Amino acid sequence: MTREDAIDRAKQIRQLEPGDQIMGATRRWVEIAKDPSQPGPIRDILCWVVELSGDYGPIADLYIADESGELVKSESYG
Repeated sequence: MTREDAIDRAKQIRQLEPGDQIMGATRRWVEIAKDPSQPGPIRDILCWVVELSGDYGPIADLYIADESGELVKSESYG
C-alpha cells in the first residue's frame, strides 16, 4: 500500500466534514492487541497512521494495516 492508498482508505473509513483535513500519513510498526480489553496476545503490524485534523485541532488517528487495508485501531481526540 502506498501513502496515497492509505489516505484514500482513510477517507473511505471516515468521511471528512467541512473544515476537516488529513494532516499526514506515516508508516510504522504498531503493537496491536487481538482483543483490546485483554493484556495479550500482542502482535506487531506494519500500519499507515493517518492523522485527521479539523478547525479546532486533531480529530483522530486511523491505524490502517499496510498489507490488508484493514482498520486495526482508531484514536479519537476531544
